Amino acid sequence: MSLIIVQPWIEDINVQMKTFGRAQIFRSETKHGLYQEITNSNTRLILREDQNYYDFEDWNGSEFFWYKWRLYDDASQENGPWSEPWRGQVPGATYCRLEDVERVLRTSGDERRIRFSYFYKNLSCDSGNEGSVKLSSLSIGPEYSGHEPFQIMFKNSQEFTVYSGESHNIELTVIGEGIVSEDFVASDNSVRIPSESWEGLAKENDIIRFDTDSHMSQADAVRFINDAEVYVDMLLEENLSWLEAKESELRFTRDNIPKTLSQAASRFAAFFIYSSIYNEQTIPGLPGNIDDISNGVNRGPDQEDLSSWATHANRLVKGYVRKYSKYFNGETGKAVSNGAQWIKTESVFERVGICGVKDGVKFPERNAFKIKTEDSFNYCVNYYLLTGGM
Repeated sequence: MSLIIVQPWIEDINVQMKTFGRAQIFRSETKHGLYQEITNSNTRLILREDQNYYDFEDWNGSEFFWYKWRLYDDASQENGPWSEPWRGQVPGATYCRLEDVERVLRTSGDERRIRFSYFYKNLSCDSGNEGSVKLSSLSIGPEYSGHEPFQIMFKNSQEFTVYSGESHNIELTVIGEGIVSEDFVASDNSVRIPSESWEGLAKENDIIRFDTDSHMSQADAVRFINDAEVYVDMLLEENLSWLEAKESELRFTRDNIPKTLSQAASRFAAFFIYSSIYNEQTIPGLPGNIDDISNGVNRGPDQEDLSSWATHANRLVKGYVRKYSKYFNGETGKAVSNGAQWIKTESVFERVGICGVKDGVKFPERNAFKIKTEDSFNYCVNYYLLTGGM
């Protein structure tokens, strides 16, 4: 077991808080298996105003496990709807989650444009089986990626061997042996079969087959997120001269990363992942100039231009930079005042107006109006600035 970070994202949090006060976290050994709550009355996540992202540490987790969450209210004991199942992750990605990157990669409408480790298909029993054994689900390890056939062959009613490859055209590779009463993990951690997923009774030589179907491992995807994090930091240090360079650590943590930069990191990571898989990145390595990305990566009239991910990310970073260069003084930590202000002048007349109706119009003192010069702009986001007025 190891530490797994579970990061639910709760939409419309302020609206949800009118009905619910907490969030429950559930865990299963397989995507479509039985989910059991791993939080309790003391550890359920407390909802907070304006906070959409939450972190939960599962110290008894595994990269193979799946998680769901749902909202809960202590007083009424009312439950909200279930979230979609998703994988937790070993601490590694800081500025955004893999789920955020997957959401960007799905924006064209193709729900499986990029498939990561956990995708498999064609789980079925061989037509020549004599027993009634069935396998309801399994898990693919986060370090694995590929398109391979696998088969599970029974020695008897309890024992089996797991192979990768097709017997009729290549030599089968043994990746492990197991028994149905215990959880199976392949020697290379590529496949995990929970004991609870078995049904029925096997007979000798019964076979169960499935195929893996992924473009990239989850572990590699997280490494691309790390590349995006470094790239975001590089852009900040390149454009904000008052920032002290950080050579061996990131500028932000999971808790204080600005939403603007988190979105930028997820879009840079999506661009790196997609262009790496399909070899359509025209600039070798990390792109040095996002504005020079070729228009040739356009996916077609009905699909999103791949370069728009990087362009949007660059716009988000530029907006953040502009806010902290034009409107913010990094040395003083205060906002820069750029607006017109009242200036005190001597009046030509001591008094204007109508006799008997007291004072007329006067030039105001400079301090008669609240001036924003000394206000801090930390955590403020100028939406118009970031979107270019779109």
